[in-house]
Amino acid sequence: MPEPIESRIQSNLDLLFEKGRLRQDVDREFVRSILMQCVQMGATQQERINRREDDKSIFLDHLMQHLPDRIYFKDSESRFLMGNKAFIEHFGEKDADAIVGKTDFDYFPYKFAIQKYADEQRIIQTGQPMAMKDEHDEREGRSVEWSSTVKLPLFSKEGNVVGTFGVSRDITEKKLAEERLVNLAHQLQLKNQQIETDLEMARKVQMAFLPKSYPPFIWDLSSSESALNFFHRYYPSEALAGDFFQVIPISNSQAGVIICDVMGHGVRAALITAVLRGLVGELKLITPYPHVFLRKVNRSLNTVFKQLDMTLFVTAFYGVFDLLKGQFRYANAGHPQPILTQRNKQASGLLEPVAKEPEPALGLIENFRYSSRSIPMAPGDNVLLYTDGILEVEREDGQQFGKKRLLELIRKRAPDGAETTLNTLFDSIREFSGGRGAQDDMCAVSVEVVRTAAESRQETQRLQS
Repeated sequence: MPEPIESRIQSNLDLLFEKGRLRQDVDREFVRSILMQCVQMGATQQERINRREDDKSIFLDHLMQHLPDRIYFKDSESRFLMGNKAFIEHFGEKDADAIVGKTDFDYFPYKFAIQKYADEQRIIQTGQPMAMKDEHDEREGRSVEWSSTVKLPLFSKEGNVVGTFGVSRDITEKKLAEERLVNLAHQLQLKNQQIETDLEMARKVQMAFLPKSYPPFIWDLSSSESALNFFHRYYPSEALAGDFFQVIPISNSQAGVIICDVMGHGVRAALITAVLRGLVGELKLITPYPHVFLRKVNRSLNTVFKQLDMTLFVTAFYGVFDLLKGQFRYANAGHPQPILTQRNKQASGLLEPVAKEPEPALGLIENFRYSSRSIPMAPGDNVLLYTDGILEVEREDGQQFGKKRLLELIRKRAPDGAETTLNTLFDSIREFSGGRGAQDDMCAVSVEVVRTAAESRQETQRLQS
């Protein structure tokens, strides 16, 4: 049993004073107080040392008992020395002693155990840790498991590598989720491929409806040449377009031309154009009268849109070239006004509007009564119908092609002929946009009057005289 502190201090005082190690005038009590302070300071320092050691033990114990990650230590032969609670439970052992001396070959199939062994022997030989690594483990009777593991060299007090230690985190759920995402991505890719195939087929069908040739309009035997020439350009912004046009042969001397632009583009817009195509066929008997025709189409579209329970609209322009009367009758439902070029006046400009205020697009007001207007037509006259995708083409600075630039180009190029003018127009659009393409579908239809009945009568009278 250790000697009490007071007794030890008293013995030291006797020893100091009796053997003359201190002068007789030195106060014995003063020396005693100094010795007591030294002893107390030493005791306090030792307590701190002991406390730190106790704290380390407590910290290590918490780490080994409560950390969900698996911690393990191995010797130079990759035999387990120690593992924390999570590690022991992971292998189904009851206590820490059960793993001592065992290796990964006792728990894993050979192909997994040999890889772990190779990694650890490399660490022992090089003294370099193994970076974080995802390990795929399989054990008999258990589902597939994944761990994210880091392994490091285990050093002795002398600085020699005597084994390894590692920390493994269970990432099975993460890996399984990644596998599910990969499978879903693959399935999505297959679905997208199918959709792309379907869209390509739908695009081909839609493009097949575009006229490859136009019906001739010949009302007499004075010429075998059609009295009207048609040219068009059609450029969808996506696989499917919402622009639509059709030339309707009303009679040998009357041609109806409709151009439409469905709100938006893509699949939904393309479906509406299919509906429009069907409506045009159903309403063919009233096509000579533009305002009545648009009224009927509008009413039918409103019925369809109500069933869809969504807001949709279609801008449309419909005109009838009447060659016997030498006139052009037209109605407009919110569509950009076509451009009229008159050869005898050598002038190009927007058609006169049918009313003071623009009339609404189709599908907005169910029973709207559209107006119509007629103007005289002469040989050499040309009407250019187009959708607003042409006007809205943007260049890099955000400026749009616009109606003013379109009019200037038509006025300049009209003498070159309708087809050349169309080619020049779209060349100019591509140059303007810097080849970036259009944000919306683009469609243009050019109708050129070759002759009219009035002009033919005048020619006949001239020849007879």
